[in-house]
Amino acid sequence: MKKLFTTLLLMVALCVVVFSQGQYDVRFNLNTLDCDGEQFLLDLDVRASDPGATFTIAEQNYRISYNRNALTPGSVNIQREGQISGFIIDNGQLAALYSPHNLGGSQDTIISYNIELSGGDGILVEGAWVNIGTLAFQVADIDACLDLTWHDSNIFPSTFVSTLENGSRVPVEEGAYLNDLTFTCFADICNEPLPVELTSFDAVNGENCTIDLTWKTATETNNAYFKIEKSTDGINYETIGTVEGKGNSTTPTAYNFTDRTPSLDNYYRLQQVDLDGTTTTSSQLIIRSNCFDDSSVNTIDVFPNPVYDKGNVRFYNTNLGDTQVELNIADALGRTVHTEMLTVNDGPNILHFNTSHLVPGTYYVQLKGSDWLSVSEKIVKMD
Repeated sequence: MKKLFTTLLLMVALCVVVFSQGQYDVRFNLNTLDCDGEQFLLDLDVRASDPGATFTIAEQNYRISYNRNALTPGSVNIQREGQISGFIIDNGQLAALYSPHNLGGSQDTIISYNIELSGGDGILVEGAWVNIGTLAFQVADIDACLDLTWHDSNIFPSTFVSTLENGSRVPVEEGAYLNDLTFTCFADICNEPLPVELTSFDAVNGENCTIDLTWKTATETNNAYFKIEKSTDGINYETIGTVEGKGNSTTPTAYNFTDRTPSLDNYYRLQQVDLDGTTTTSSQLIIRSNCFDDSSVNTIDVFPNPVYDKGNVRFYNTNLGDTQVELNIADALGRTVHTEMLTVNDGPNILHFNTSHLVPGTYYVQLKGSDWLSVSEKIVKMD
């Protein structure tokens, strides 16, 4: 009996350790504030609190309240579901399936952002921030203050995050409730004069699988340059180019930039950089490339054809885990005349290869992965 009692104590202690490692932090983060259109987009994020701690996401109810004088009551909607959404595939296996996100609560002054695990063990959350989703509000008064408040365990109804343990949903301990907004009232930033007055920012599908970006300014003050930033998920951005600004200008100026390596879904934003290094970030654009469709899966398309000095391969990578592919070019007799390794991402890719060293004639292009071969695509090399 004593041995059994000791064993039970040990099991309880182990459970406490496991659950305490699953402490979560949440935060507000600004996505977009359109002072003219009077729309406010708010990102909600979650992470594991302690270094090395992890937990999987099962049922979640993220609860917040706001000032109804600042944001129009009942106007909130889910602008975009974040990383914890739909089918989650890990190494070719279903890790999680989440039901469509939904909003509960009165939505008058209290919002409950709800996510439900429908299958699998749930997405793993570690120390890096994971985006839950983006809420869209209509601004009621541009001079009012937000009063955004997370509902912790001391405020009813409280935020609830659970993990899956042996098939059962177990509450995760709460950690920090953070607000990463740099302002509390809209007037703090909406009434400040902007160094660049951006009048438009647009994206369209261009020729040969490109995305053409255009934007216009009405006036510019101390404008050094623009950084063009791109994301495939609307969360993680990288700079893909820069365009020099006019410095100081009181007349309208038009700018353009071409993205020659689009993904299926593309998010763009501009970061305007002053001469003193101060930056201002635009709202984001979202555009789907018309270069990819379901028929492109497991096939390749080489363009232009005929090819001159450089060629491109449109390719949809469904082989999760392959980060490189081997590109082979064979002549009409089947002899390999060119081989190179190319880096690929999961999903849609546009790869580039050099043909300037090939003599005019007929060739066949093929991609080779870790355990697969694409079909061969016939091309004609021209001078």
